Amino acid sequence: MARLPLKLEQISEKTIGQLIVRYPLALEAQADKAAEVMLALIPVVESYLAADLTGPIRLELLAEARASGANPVTGTVRHAITGFAERSPRSAGLLSYQLGRILWYRASAERDYLGEQPRYPDWLLEAALLPLLYIWFDREAWLDFLGAQITLFKFRSPLASDKLNDLSRLSAKERSLANAQCVLRGQSLARRQSEWWRGLCSLLAAAPQLDALVGLEQLSGASLKTWEDRFAQDLAAWVRSASSVDFEANSF
Repeated sequence: MARLPLKLEQISEKTIGQLIVRYPLALEAQADKAAEVMLALIPVVESYLAADLTGPIRLELLAEARASGANPVTGTVRHAITGFAERSPRSAGLLSYQLGRILWYRASAERDYLGEQPRYPDWLLEAALLPLLYIWFDREAWLDFLGAQITLFKFRSPLASDKLNDLSRLSAKERSLANAQCVLRGQSLARRQSEWWRGLCSLLAAAPQLDALVGLEQLSGASLKTWEDRFAQDLAAWVRSASSVDFEANSF
């Protein structure tokens, strides 16, 4: 069934910079402000991954407050238009994370990958990108967040590593623990391989058929088993000392 013209759906569309903005017809002023916010976030996300977000981004602004999300394949971010009025580190971080998913897809040459699917387990991408949720907070808030993730493991065992490969299969309770593991895995990597997420993204772009886990081993000179053992050791030490991760090892 053919879609109605945009005006009959009470929807309009315009191009602002590299954004193609789709918004409720009566909310053009709010849409312009939302576009300003997004354009301000893009350079920060580019700096985090040390890559350029080339190509257009589709920004679909929803009249109702529904779940925000990104589709890296189509380059689309969907977000409630009212969410841009908040202007908080939390909302900026969420949008930065969504832009980060699109940038990673493009900068790592994911579209050109023809090897065994998926190219990387979910935990690896989340370990690389979840810090973007806190990139607009100050250092103390970031350290408090990391400390809270460590605390989750004081009375609970980590999920088996194979359960982190496909996070969509987890229950809501398991997902919170999985997110903590992903973040802390990233910090464990960063302690020994500075800015590993940038290096890995660049390596994958240079070798479009390279599996991401193989790329991580090449980048670090250590096997995946070694990284798993190191993470287990780090997590045990962090829980014992109830301290947060060294911020300098993963500064933004």
